[in-house]
Amino acid sequence: MNRDQDIRKSHIQFDYEFARDVKKTGAVITCKAGCFACCSEPLYVFDYEARHLLKHVPPAEMPGVVERTKAWSEKAQSCGILAKHTPHVQEYRYQKLVCPLLKDGLCLVYKQRPFGCRSHSAIGDPKLCHDDQARMEQKFVYSHLLLSKHIRDGAVGDHLGVFLSNVLTGTKLQSADRAHV
Repeated sequence: MNRDQDIRKSHIQFDYEFARDVKKTGAVITCKAGCFACCSEPLYVFDYEARHLLKHVPPAEMPGVVERTKAWSEKAQSCGILAKHTPHVQEYRYQKLVCPLLKDGLCLVYKQRPFGCRSHSAIGDPKLCHDDQARMEQKFVYSHLLLSKHIRDGAVGDHLGVFLSNVLTGTKLQSADRAHV
């Protein structure tokens, strides 16, 4: 099995286990297609996930991804958010650091989205997601234990924008949150 097949298999297994665990709690995930409120929040990924994502960007969309990555990188550097350990979600949202893989409210690589996206779901009223003040009242489910089960030894984690910037624009970024697992 090649690396991409291995990642896809891990994603499928993770999705199954996450849905099973959420169902056991009686919670109902309220996230729906077309909702992208979480796409302007910090997203930490592993290096192997970022490389995998890039393989699945439709070729015609790559120039736009590169431009959005440049914009993300410039804004992230100028506002100083990369120098902070685990910036508060409101501070990140305030900077409008939107995922470069988002286009017109849709994720270009949704089926291949990283574990950070897969493991974070709203279970409260969806109306709370898009309002910055109400967002703090939203309820989420997140599985650190399940997530840790699917992480590869030796993986490097950082903001998705950092990885994309380094690969697509040649910018050498690193955040205070960079971690080796």
